[in-house]
Amino acid sequence: MEMNLMYAAQGYVPYGWQFPDEEVSILSEKAHKINCWGFINRQGKYYWKTTEQPVDAEFIL
Repeated sequence: MEMNLMYAAQGYVPYGWQFPDEEVSILSEKAHKINCWGFINRQGKYYWKTTEQPVDAEFIL
């Protein structure tokens, strides 16, 4: 019996970088959001889907 084991983890993308002595500010505003959920296996195959809705159990199943 062959099993396709997939992994999922919560990612993080920083909004900006700064040098140690540099002050950086980022203005906030309401914007359009896109959520992405994906799985990857040990062979590097990646399956993903994007949505404008929250990623919850109903979305994943």
